[in-house]
Amino acid sequence: MNKFYLPRNMENLIPRLKIFLQLFFLFGISAVANSQQLPGKMEVDSNMGKTVSKLTVYTANHPIEKIYLQLNKPSYERMDTIWFKVYTVIGSAHQLSAVSGVAYAELMKDDSVIRHLNLKLESGTAASNFILPPNIESGIYHIRAYTDWMKNEGPSGFYDQPLKIGDGPLIGKATIVSTKKITAPLTNTPAEADVQFFPEGGYLVIGLRSVVAFKATNPDGSPAIVSVNITDPDGNDVAVAESGHEGMGIFAFTPQEDKSYKANIHFSNSSVQTIALPQALTEGYTFTINNRGKDTLVVKIAANTPLLKSKAGTGFYVIAQSGGKVYYTTSSKLNESVYSIRIAKNHFPTGVIRFTLFSGIGEPMNERVVFIQQPDNLNLKINSGKSTFAPGEKINLELTGSSPTNQPVIGSFSTAVISESKVPVNGATEPTIFSQLLLSSEIHGTINDPGYYLANQDDKTIADLDMLMLTQGYRKLEWKRLLDSVNKMPKYAASSGLSISGRVASINNNKPLPNAKVTLFIASKQFTLDTLTDIDGKFVFAGLDIDDAVRIIIKAKSANNSNNVNIVIDQPEKIPNSITFNKKLTSITSGTLKNSNPNDEKPSNDSKLLKEVNVNQRVKNSAPDLSYSANLNGGGNADQVVMGADLATMGCVTIAECLASKLSMVSVRGNNVSYVGRGGGGPMTVFINGTIGSLNGISAGDIYSIEVLTSVHYKAIYGHDAAHGLLLITTKRGIPDNERIPPEKTPGLVNYEFNGYYKAGSFYTPKYNSPTDAPKQDARSAIYWKPDILTDKNGKANLEFYNAGKGTYRVVVEGIDDEGHLGRQVFRYTVE
Repeated sequence: MNKFYLPRNMENLIPRLKIFLQLFFLFGISAVANSQQLPGKMEVDSNMGKTVSKLTVYTANHPIEKIYLQLNKPSYERMDTIWFKVYTVIGSAHQLSAVSGVAYAELMKDDSVIRHLNLKLESGTAASNFILPPNIESGIYHIRAYTDWMKNEGPSGFYDQPLKIGDGPLIGKATIVSTKKITAPLTNTPAEADVQFFPEGGYLVIGLRSVVAFKATNPDGSPAIVSVNITDPDGNDVAVAESGHEGMGIFAFTPQEDKSYKANIHFSNSSVQTIALPQALTEGYTFTINNRGKDTLVVKIAANTPLLKSKAGTGFYVIAQSGGKVYYTTSSKLNESVYSIRIAKNHFPTGVIRFTLFSGIGEPMNERVVFIQQPDNLNLKINSGKSTFAPGEKINLELTGSSPTNQPVIGSFSTAVISESKVPVNGATEPTIFSQLLLSSEIHGTINDPGYYLANQDDKTIADLDMLMLTQGYRKLEWKRLLDSVNKMPKYAASSGLSISGRVASINNNKPLPNAKVTLFIASKQFTLDTLTDIDGKFVFAGLDIDDAVRIIIKAKSANNSNNVNIVIDQPEKIPNSITFNKKLTSITSGTLKNSNPNDEKPSNDSKLLKEVNVNQRVKNSAPDLSYSANLNGGGNADQVVMGADLATMGCVTIAECLASKLSMVSVRGNNVSYVGRGGGGPMTVFINGTIGSLNGISAGDIYSIEVLTSVHYKAIYGHDAAHGLLLITTKRGIPDNERIPPEKTPGLVNYEFNGYYKAGSFYTPKYNSPTDAPKQDARSAIYWKPDILTDKNGKANLEFYNAGKGTYRVVVEGIDDEGHLGRQVFRYTVE
């Protein structure tokens, strides 16, 4: 058989400064290596070479991005803060990603998004928080994180971590949630449990010993205890098995020609369900892998007699890949009924490896997934000098990181310190950077306690991990879809920054307007940006670097300079199986904001949950209330503000008299208002409640507020109408005492609040001159959080903080080095 290995050390060449170089080295090298005749190796046959080449091209166009969040605690209380660090990695090498510049984090309850944060990625990382209000409902929530690029693979690849907030039981099992449904040739859903069967390699085949794994799950998602016996048409048992870890089990039997088989499922309540197993293939392969060896795995390919007769002399080949990168190939001709291949494990990285058997003409036949564990993790050490401290005593920790070859590493790390006496942790099963990036992100369905499979590996956990690969690692072959879409670009582009997009159409017939001029204003930042619509009337402002919430003004004019147009701003696409938080807006159109649900009481993006407020109650404030103003910069953002109440006390007869004595550098003669300030003057434009008007018919008693705009950054959003400044008047007429004045609809203009990058505060750590200064009662459960640790050229970093009260404390350090090696270390000390 022809074998071809792709050396792992090629991945060490990957630079991290440019997206192009990162993708080229991650995914381009495979194609180069496959085209070479390596010494001592036979040439890979042409069809296999074509498949590998297509996979390489596809992966270069669709690199797989993953996200992991280190949380500072496993559970939280009301008024707590969830601190976290985002790690975004690319490809099977797990190097920090330069593909995406924006990540999204969401706090969710069931399928509803409670908070949505836009996070700016710096070198693939970000640090942020969710602040929990005192009135948040107790229960199980979950945090979801993803990038725009990850949407191409669907929500099953998102980071999705449940956690407890407030009172209630701790989360014991489901620690990583996925919306992807396990699919199999056969699914049974009796009332007692859901039992699914997974033939190894994908199929039962007549005349060949076939291994079948199964998984039994209760309606609530917990593992079910069942026993299974397989019977032939005569009622004879051909196999028996019981469910073990997480409801998984395995059996083997040899299907015979012209015989059908049934699975009799015995539940814990003594009930029995009988279902038919899928019909075995008349011609086919079985494809099995023995992964129990320490240094090697054995692949066995078996063809039954009918297949051997009909396909004798035809070729087949095997491709093994992870994250789209090919690590092993082999090919041969079908001249024997059984082929065994021994493969050294050191050709593969740590993680899920997917082996696929192809026919000689490139048709995928069978597939098997295995997990390979290599000694390629970072070696992290934490040294505190001693293990026991006094309350309030300062502690200094030295972190040392070294590579798998014991060389100092430069890497990005985060550290959380909690009181284990106050926050219990199941260290044997908790999710980690290893379980998420290496396991959970690769597997279908919910993995209960993913940390169990990797924390302390022994013969049992290794066997259970392989059972997980046989069940939840199963997926229907997707090669045809993949190979057919090699040259298709992904639907979602990677975002280098935030973006605002939309459509400009005629206000009369809603037809798209190409070449319309669209201008974006951010008055508070004195920022302006122009673009033109395409042939479909669409526009986009991409790569925006905006912090926090700002008021955005979008203005548009048609190609013939008419503002009689309608602007519709694109809103986030709903993510399948969940609700994308949309700031309660389904569309934003010129001059109007439409609520998607008037009864929706969820807070806006990046907002805090607040207590219910009676809108009929006025909040007294020393600053004037300009919430009624139609000022496009936002009420009060002006060079001068005069309130109507001040005019009423002046005793002036005409509006001109009142304004003449109140406004600076403004001349009022009758109904004419002019700017007489520096740089020359001229007639000012008067706006009445958001529309152009005049002082004619306006009395001092009609006025609620006047705002004068003469500075360039305030005038900019009004364009030519503000050549010599503006006078914005908000009147009292028709305004109910307790209601806001809605702005007039303005063609060719949209005014709304845009949420930029969320800026989290810093974790507060108290400092004491001596331990005696520390409070005797310190109820803190989170003692220290530092998300921005960088080791130096010697692989070292120093951390310092002050202890709280008596108890056992747990320090967790996680991170990634420049080469993509993952690291995690747990350290405990005592305060007494």
